[in-house]
Amino acid sequence: MTEQKSLYRIIHILCYVWAFSTLFPAMMSTLTFYTSILFGHTIDLATAFTALIFFDLIRGPLEALPWIINSLLELTTSMKRVQVFLDEEELTVDNFLVNLNDYEDQEDSEFSI
Repeated sequence: MTEQKSLYRIIHILCYVWAFSTLFPAMMSTLTFYTSILFGHTIDLATAFTALIFFDLIRGPLEALPWIINSLLELTTSMKRVQVFLDEEELTVDNFLVNLNDYEDQEDSEFSI
């Protein structure tokens, strides 16, 4: 998979995560109360306020989730790049001079008249 395709996939995932994390906290309390009433439970005022406070407390971490996932995906991409760099053959002075001489010979042959 090329890096561009990987970044394209990451952007799509982030869009879905952002949409989910934006809608989920707002709908969480509504769905919880609706489900509770649907199953026949009665909700008194103390329970309703306690649940609303709880949902408000977990809203912040849920809204930060897309940024955390984005940072982790960027970390993974960066670590792959660093690993590719570290896996390269170490360049010594002898290797550099040999490669430089090969480059100069190649350059001379390409531009000679």
